[in-house]
Amino acid sequence: MSNLRWIMVTLFVIFSGIAQADEPAEPKLGRYNVRSYGASNRPPIFLGHFVLEEGGKYKVHLPGGRLVGEGTYEFDKEKKEVKWLTGKYKDEGWTGRVLVASDDKSLVIWLRPTTRATHVPDEKK
Repeated sequence: MSNLRWIMVTLFVIFSGIAQADEPAEPKLGRYNVRSYGASNRPPIFLGHFVLEEGGKYKVHLPGGRLVGEGTYEFDKEKKEVKWLTGKYKDEGWTGRVLVASDDKSLVIWLRPTTRATHVPDEKK
């Protein structure tokens, strides 16, 4: 019985470490495509994108790239959440829970229950 217990504890430690490694320390800078998900039989609606920039700044763009807002944010490391301090997303009451998508390990920021933003890797690298 003690061997089984040792194996279970070892597996727990290993899988706990993997789960923590997948969780982001903070959101990546760069572009996030925003999509709204409705009925399961319909594709998501593309709402545009935002860009997280250095210095806690962000810019919001409509589909097609037109700039429609900007503001500031900070990241709450304990809650793993982006806090919109000023600008369009603060005014609209959006949230910013940061998670890693299980399907492809993309960084996702949940803005509303049916709206999320997915990080777009920098294509220049």
